[in-house]
Amino acid sequence: MATLYEEILLPSVQKRPGSTAVVSHDEGGVELTFRELKESSDAFALRLEAVGVRSGSRVAVVAPNSIGLVTALFGIWKLGAAAVLVAPILRPPEIARLLSDCMPQLFLVSHLLAPEFADALSNLYPDAPTVVFRGASLAAKPGLAANEPDGLTPEGTAAILYTSGTTGFPKGVVLTTENLASNTRSAAQILDVLDIPQDDKVFSAVLPFFHSFGLTTCLLLPIAVGAKTVLFSAFNPRVLLAGAAKHRISFLLLVPEMYRAVTASAVASWNQAVTSPPIPSLRACISGGSPLAWSVAIEFERVFKVPIHQGYGVTETSPVLSLLDLHSPPVPGCSGRAIPGVELVVLDENLAEVPSGTDGELAAAGPNVAWGYFRNPELTESKFRVLALSGREPKRYYLTGDLACMDSEGRVFIRGRKDDLILVNGLNVYPAEIANALMQFPKCADVAVGRILCEKHGQEPVALMVLREGESATEDEVKSFAAGLLAPHKVPGRVVFVPEIKKSALQKPMVKEMLLELGFPAF
Repeated sequence: MATLYEEILLPSVQKRPGSTAVVSHDEGGVELTFRELKESSDAFALRLEAVGVRSGSRVAVVAPNSIGLVTALFGIWKLGAAAVLVAPILRPPEIARLLSDCMPQLFLVSHLLAPEFADALSNLYPDAPTVVFRGASLAAKPGLAANEPDGLTPEGTAAILYTSGTTGFPKGVVLTTENLASNTRSAAQILDVLDIPQDDKVFSAVLPFFHSFGLTTCLLLPIAVGAKTVLFSAFNPRVLLAGAAKHRISFLLLVPEMYRAVTASAVASWNQAVTSPPIPSLRACISGGSPLAWSVAIEFERVFKVPIHQGYGVTETSPVLSLLDLHSPPVPGCSGRAIPGVELVVLDENLAEVPSGTDGELAAAGPNVAWGYFRNPELTESKFRVLALSGREPKRYYLTGDLACMDSEGRVFIRGRKDDLILVNGLNVYPAEIANALMQFPKCADVAVGRILCEKHGQEPVALMVLREGESATEDEVKSFAAGLLAPHKVPGRVVFVPEIKKSALQKPMVKEMLLELGFPAF
């Protein structure tokens, strides 16, 4: 059975052996050509094999985006083992809980993390050997041996990625080589329409690889098309701007909050005498991970002279599901059409298709749909369903949990999470719609919307707003502004001014947590 090493890396090594594959901006600009990446990954695979890693093994890896992480991943994949990517922002007790779920045969910790990090994890999770790695080297003690494979890893598994766990303990999504390779190739077809010269294809890789958006679009995609990818170990707007200009980045892939922060940073340091945009080489920008506020998109395009195209996907689909033709102008609230090889449908509560323009739960079918959840057959069975829709042959669909509608042209409009829907007097209210409206408030720097229980209306929206520096506003002032843009039942019942919006590693607002901390009956 083919591996991602064979499906993604080897073809590019054969076509562009001496071309640069990866550059690590935060490691002093160190870079590897495709040939060097293969050689480094081969050496890493030999070291893993020497300690007992083989097909069927699960190797957990915690590391920031770095040359070492890229080498480790392709080394793991060469052996047919599965990589369990762990977020380095998690605290040791959180990582230990995750490891107790995935039960890896070996645990790799990057040398770029604090020295005491590996020791703490080794003490908290002693059931698998913990080894520090640097480049293609393992700091393995003599006699160290990985645990024997236990037969739990589904055949063909390439990665196990843990979701954010906003509704409980994170779930391990099992993605196969076929899942990730097919999604990578489909995404490549979308980008090919731009017809950019090969040597000018330079991708940003600031999105972390422990998240599917970063893994597929910022690592596998550029490697597959023989392009260069520029690694950033963490998100810093000023560092990203400088690195993007230095390395002549042409593809920028970020989540909405990152676009907002990058724009603000560019404006703050803008020399009005300079007529060229902050990143002159920029050719295409894609946003995903959460809804993109139209005001953020407009301001970014004003500064950078390149539009942002909103895409959509979820971890369980490897993750890309839809994107608008990059030659077409962006449409407010639109996440494009299904990419090649993907089928999207909107379903009602009885899992029957709804007419175009009608809201329902979005479901997806295709070779990119995950195997399921690791060691969780009940959840797998409930979320991955074989359906025969509208007289078509039965297919296996993933129920995304996102509310959406599709127009007659097949364009997707995401309303929000099914679990986040606010029912005000029985009427549907989407938090993203309210947030997009409030972002237009002139004094607003950032905003997030959540829901609370309300005796009068059953539920009601609450807005958390960060004001621009030096500005002041009242709750009534914001509500009055909202009333000019939104129906009465959509106007927030409360507006709370806060110094900042807490966000996850992927810059998603942690609204529920903040509301609970403020004493609201959030749910």
